[in-house]
Amino acid sequence: MSSEESEQPLVLVVDDYDDIRVMLRKALQAKGCRVIEARDGREAVETALRERPALILMDVWMPKQTGVAAVKEIREDPAMSDVPIIALTAYEAVDLHIKAIQAGCNQYLLKPIDLEQLQGLVDRYLPAGVD
Repeated sequence: MSSEESEQPLVLVVDDYDDIRVMLRKALQAKGCRVIEARDGREAVETALRERPALILMDVWMPKQTGVAAVKEIREDPAMSDVPIIALTAYEAVDLHIKAIQAGCNQYLLKPIDLEQLQGLVDRYLPAGVD
């Protein structure tokens, strides 16, 4: 990895739909982020604990392990306790949003994803100088 790449914040994008991961990856790369991906909650936990991203975008409903369960497991690692996690969900149910926040998500973002809102969250949660 080049020194320029190591200065780019690492973001983990977790979603079971390829098209959503592609869209998020392109938007984040345009912001100057390095992006890694996972397709389900189990893979998300393994990737997050191994790679230690600076930000995680986590779909709530996925196969093998839900995003809420994955967030709880990630938060058990003290090194991951302060990493911002943004829940992604197509469901507007308030109780689901509460469960995501209680699990350890900092915020949630509704699908379809508003790219301006995503950019604002990236600016808020990643170190200054991204872009």
